[in-house]
Amino acid sequence: MHTQMGWLVSRHTFSFGEHHDPRFMGFRALRVINEDRLAPGQGFGTHSHRDMEILSYVLEGALRHQDSTGTGSVIASQDGREGSITIHQDVNLYSAVFETGNRATLPLKSDRHIWVQVARGSARVNNSELSAGDGAALADESVAELEAMAPAEILLFDLA
Repeated sequence: MHTQMGWLVSRHTFSFGEHHDPRFMGFRALRVINEDRLAPGQGFGTHSHRDMEILSYVLEGALRHQDSTGTGSVIASQDGREGSITIHQDVNLYSAVFETGNRATLPLKSDRHIWVQVARGSARVNNSELSAGDGAALADESVAELEAMAPAEILLFDLA
């Protein structure tokens, strides 16, 4: 799904805004993954989000994010370690930058659910090839195997 306004080009992994598809309402506690490209100096005005926690992962440039309560922070964790803002979801988020041919393996617990999002480049995830902007859910798997088919940046959400 795709949104385009003068200062914003956005691609949506799950249903978002006017793009509603009941088959793609999110994955576990993960509700939104948007790839937003903003014109320099532009952004979203102050607006509220009820019952949401937002993480922004910046690939290029810089971003200042402040929520409607005036709170803003860099990095996030479940326990607020190292001065990070505390998040209230049972999630571990991993990011990795791979050179072509690099591999990584993450053992998965049976009570966890995995979403892999390729932020840039291309990768093989448990024998499925994904390109930038693609995501995949891993269910009933004992391991997540990642291999870069080209230089890649990958996010892995380990969810309850």
